[in-house]
Amino acid sequence: MTTLNQFTVFWEAARGCGIVTSGPDIPPLRLSDQMKQYGVPTKLKLLPDAQQLMEQHIDTVGIDREHFICTVESQDLAFQLLDCLHVHIPTLLQRDVRSKLAIHNTDTKVLKSKGPHGKIQPSAYSRVTCLLQCSCGTDHTAGTNGSKLQEIPWKNVGCLVWVKVIATHFTSDNSLVVIEEVSGIFDHSSACEAELEMDHDPCIPLHPELREFALALLRLNTPLMQLQEQCHSFAKQKWGDLAGDTHARYMLMSHDSTSLYRTIAREIGIPQQ
Repeated sequence: MTTLNQFTVFWEAARGCGIVTSGPDIPPLRLSDQMKQYGVPTKLKLLPDAQQLMEQHIDTVGIDREHFICTVESQDLAFQLLDCLHVHIPTLLQRDVRSKLAIHNTDTKVLKSKGPHGKIQPSAYSRVTCLLQCSCGTDHTAGTNGSKLQEIPWKNVGCLVWVKVIATHFTSDNSLVVIEEVSGIFDHSSACEAELEMDHDPCIPLHPELREFALALLRLNTPLMQLQEQCHSFAKQKWGDLAGDTHARYMLMSHDSTSLYRTIAREIGIPQQ
């Protein structure tokens, strides 16, 4: 996880060493992308009535949109905005499980650059677009992956808030280089702000470090019983007797094995239904 202070220290150190002046050699957002008018993102989970209300809002009020550049000051402002919006981005900011904003879609594209003799080739950077939606405006039955079960812990009161974050990362390790744009509808409805308690307990995810440890064991064909024992020892050594916090669990549950095995299956090319 990267915090605002850690990120500022990184940029200040880089600039002090002469590594960063006006910013890394990153292909900029295309002018057409910066100037285009945004509509309702197709990945949002909305019923037709809510879709129409959101379209009307965008037509009459427009959307909020902030661009950021490769300077310490600009990136500080970007992080402050994400923190103010309670936006969670994996590897950047932890998500409190009580947060209303949840990620609905992430799209990653490797950027191109000119190599020797002007040949176009993949660069060291990837542009990541992350779309989040307020749970108090999310309909769990909508979309191709809609569900009859209400797994979202917050009540749907028709809040129109969504946030799109565009950032550039290093392709090699997915670490952040620069936040370039934050856009969407930022103001929650009064009905949403009045919702202070969840309808039911949220699903708390497995801690990323424990999940990666378990996946590494699976890649070594570790039997499930042995994997569970080693994960318990790993968690005990790292977090003691704590069961978790408001961000993640420190205990491997029986249902986690399904998700872990599916991840391994995807890695080796087995299609998922």
